Amino acid sequence: MTDNEIRIYVACLAAYDNGILHRAWIDANQDAYAIYDEADIEYRAI
Repeated sequence: MTDNEIRIYVACLAAYDNGILHRAWIDANQDAYAIYDEADIEYRAI
């Protein structure tokens, strides 16, 4: 990671409330559909 890299922190708060830390950093330098797809993949992994 470089200092000028923009990332989005995505976390499942419902899982966190149940004692499971499920999160990911997603590269924000891509189109909205790609960001959505990456977040969707993370949530399906729960």
